[in-house]
Amino acid sequence: MEILRVTDSQAARYAAAQIEAGSVVIYPTDTLYGLGADALSDSAVAHIYRVKGRDEGKPIHAIVSDMQMAERYAYIDDNARALAKKFLP
Repeated sequence: MEILRVTDSQAARYAAAQIEAGSVVIYPTDTLYGLGADALSDSAVAHIYRVKGRDEGKPIHAIVSDMQMAERYAYIDDNARALAKKFLP
């Protein structure tokens, strides 16, 4: 395991390259640490489940950059749009 301090764009590019290569990265959020991987890669998602020791029947979240990206991967109805408009940046 390699530990990086993401203080510049070079470190962020390195983390992105690791994700693109199928690895899992750990990153800080406002409240806890998150695990990052390519959500479109079955093997990367399986790796997340293994790392977390999580039952495969339990869902995990995926982060998207905006509603347009969310709509590419999920069904977003009018209620979801209204909630997103009210609560998301």
